[in-house]
Amino acid sequence: MRRKKETEAKGLNPVLAVCLCSALGYAITAAVFLIYAALLTYTDISEGSMKIVVTAAVGVSVVIGGFFAAKAIKKRGIVWGVLTGLMCGILMIITAVCFKPDFAPSLKTGIILSLCLCGGGVGGIIGINFK
Repeated sequence: MRRKKETEAKGLNPVLAVCLCSALGYAITAAVFLIYAALLTYTDISEGSMKIVVTAAVGVSVVIGGFFAAKAIKKRGIVWGVLTGLMCGILMIITAVCFKPDFAPSLKTGIILSLCLCGGGVGGIIGINFK
């Protein structure tokens, strides 16, 4: 009976889960950005709302990524959530460098990276406690 409990507690390979859930969070962010770009192009929405949309999209997508990573790994939710958030943040920075060669880290970059870390941690805490 003890062996059954030990195998139930094991989840997905942590590295694989973090990579997949980071990709999920990044995909959600990209989808929201594409929808927002279409709305900017075809409606009268001003670009003044861009900071709010970017912050909300990144925050929500990283929470979702951290949630699913912790749920898949089934232990140490905050650690795996923060690592998922870090991976999402690094992916966003790499994308920024690829599309904007003169990219230079700034305070905004640090804020977004902090948001990724905190959001992933919160998602991990929720995911590990979600039944």
